[in-house]
Amino acid sequence: SELAGSLVLALLRARLKRQSWSLFGWPARLCLLCHGDPSVRSETAEAFRKDYDIHIAMRDIPGAQVQELRQRSLFLLPCVRQFKVALEANGWEPTPAMQEFARTAFSRVGGSQMSEDG
Repeated sequence: SELAGSLVLALLRARLKRQSWSLFGWPARLCLLCHGDPSVRSETAEAFRKDYDIHIAMRDIPGAQVQELRQRSLFLLPCVRQFKVALEANGWEPTPAMQEFARTAFSRVGGSQMSEDG
């Protein structure tokens, strides 16, 4: 039973590690742009802008490993780029139109992860 328990814990750790990006990273955190509290929407937009600025700053860091990492960035995903363009066009302020855009984007079922996990 100890071996079975260790296996279960190892599987749970692996699953949590695999899913952590979808819980704490972009684009999942962009769903907070739908939040009813304007301060939560503003904090989300500001955090997104700061992380995007770091992504852009990585262009100037030499080294193949850094550039390889940058090429795998979630900021290159089309859905994340859509939010970036919309927020940037409004001075990184989450307007009511941005809130509605986020609500629409996050209210539909889509993406391969959802399909794979059932």
